[in-house]
Amino acid sequence: MKFALHARIFGSKVDAASTRSWSLPVWFLPSLSASQSIITSAKHAIVLNAYIAKELAIENGDVICFEVKELGQEFSYPVQVIEHCVADFVVHGANDLDPPMIRRLQYKCPDMISIDTMIGTQINLKENMYQFPSAKMKRSGSINIFFDGQGCIDPKNAAGYSFYILSDDDNELVRGYGCKAGRHTNLVMEYFGFMNSIIWANRLSPEKVSIRGGSEIILNQLKSETSSSDPKLRICREKARTMIESVRSSGSEVSFLMKGTVKSGMDKLKYLAVQRLENKIEVNWENIDTMMKQDTVAPK
Repeated sequence: MKFALHARIFGSKVDAASTRSWSLPVWFLPSLSASQSIITSAKHAIVLNAYIAKELAIENGDVICFEVKELGQEFSYPVQVIEHCVADFVVHGANDLDPPMIRRLQYKCPDMISIDTMIGTQINLKENMYQFPSAKMKRSGSINIFFDGQGCIDPKNAAGYSFYILSDDDNELVRGYGCKAGRHTNLVMEYFGFMNSIIWANRLSPEKVSIRGGSEIILNQLKSETSSSDPKLRICREKARTMIESVRSSGSEVSFLMKGTVKSGMDKLKYLAVQRLENKIEVNWENIDTMMKQDTVAPK
């Protein structure tokens, strides 16, 4: 039994944080022991992926503050930061925490979950059938990645990025945006948009990945046809190419559309990131289930 709600993690107030908050799915798993196959090194109830912790200036063992939209509350718990976790934010045994996050969790029917919150409300939701990626999983479906970036020359302000992941029939699967404090070029921010998108692309376990834009400059660099004299761009390029090879080694075919296609709505997301100084990931689980051709009936 697992399900994902909507969380917002607040960043540390130290200067090292590049964003004020990060909104993203939070996975609720029944217990620590039941999730060892998913998060093999987890020892604590609250787990956060290292790349997100870095942007929020959160360190292993810190007490983090976060809100869960559906539960209508803010919570504070110590967190364990884990490298290369298949899920960004995980809560184990929410009703067993001290203090508890929920009063009660139970099945109402084969694929529905009922949650009694600490504020006296009840929510009902369908169990999430998404499967965390593994080496044994058969990859299926095709996805298209769009990304963009907006630089900033004022070190007192922030630059932004955005991305979309669509299925081959143009159904939206994931969208995201984020900011980076300080001075960054458009091309560097495009790389951040791409690197955040390819993390989610790999989690969808697609058979084919088409990288469609950003700019043609970045697409050429990702294909290894051109490099850059800018040291920041070289670092971003090598990291991004490593991430692409990781997707390929997982069994996905990766291709490039060399026309610098830009999806509508990208500018709006970049604007939100810069104006709000926040990062955000939104996932359409229903479309993902359809794309992955998963059986939506809960197992017996």
